[in-house]
Amino acid sequence: MTPREMNAIIDVIELGIAEAAAAFAENQYRLREQFISALAHDLRTPLTAVKSAAQLILREERLDAAQRLSSRIVQSINRTELMVEDLLDTNLMRSGRSLALSLTQGDFREFVQEGLDETSEAIGDRFTYDPGAVPILGYWDKRYIKRALDNLMINAVKYGNPARPGVISLSSSGGQVQLAVHNEGEPIPADNRAQLFDLFERGPQAKEASSTGWGLGLALVKGIAEAHGGGVSVESSQEAGTTFTLTLPLDARTHVRYDRKVAA
Repeated sequence: MTPREMNAIIDVIELGIAEAAAAFAENQYRLREQFISALAHDLRTPLTAVKSAAQLILREERLDAAQRLSSRIVQSINRTELMVEDLLDTNLMRSGRSLALSLTQGDFREFVQEGLDETSEAIGDRFTYDPGAVPILGYWDKRYIKRALDNLMINAVKYGNPARPGVISLSSSGGQVQLAVHNEGEPIPADNRAQLFDLFERGPQAKEASSTGWGLGLALVKGIAEAHGGGVSVESSQEAGTTFTLTLPLDARTHVRYDRKVAA
C-alpha cells in the first residue's frame, strides 16, 4: 500500500469518526431539549396551581375557603417535590448507582393504602382497591413503595380509558408480594414493552398522542423494584387491558447491600 492510499484510508476513517461524533452530539442535544421541555411543562402545572390558590387566598375572607385553597397549595407542592425526587433518583440510577433504602417493618396493604390516598388527592378517585383481610407483613422502604405506586397510577390514568376505573390489587405467595396496577386502554405492543422501563423511553401511545412526559416514571419503578431485590413486568392485550406488576420479596433485608439503613 502506497503512502497516498494509506492517507486516503485515514481520511475516510477520520471523516467517519467525525460524522459519528456529530450525529451523537446532535442526538444528545435533541434528547436534552426534549427532556427540558417536558420537565418545564410538568413542573409548571403544580406551580401554576400554587400561584392561583395563593392569589385567591389573598382575596378570600372566609376561613373555610382559605383552608380549602391552602390544601390545594400543599398538594401541588407535594407533587412538585415528587417530580424533583424522581429526577434526582433517576439521575442517580443513570450514573450506575442503586437507590439507598431505609427499610421499615410493616403491613404492605397499609403502605399501598397510604400511597393510594396521597395520589388520589391529586388525580381524584380513579382506582378501586381491595386490600383483603390478611396482613402482608415484611420489610420494605415505605417511601419508595408509595412513589412506585404513584408512578404506576399516574401512568395508568394517562394512558387508560377515562371511563373505566383502574384496579389496584395485591397477592402474596412464595415469600413475595405482588402489587398490580391495571387499566383499560389501548394495548402496548409486545415489541415495546421491555423498552418502557428504560430511562427517557416513552411508550407508543405517548408518542402517537404527542403527550408530554419525562420518560422517567417506569424507569424509577424498575429501579425501586430492583433495589428491593425484586422486579417489574407488564402484560397488555386488547381483551384484558394493561397490567403492571411489581414483585418484591417479603423481607428486603436479605436483598439489599449492607451499607443501607434498616429502621427498627
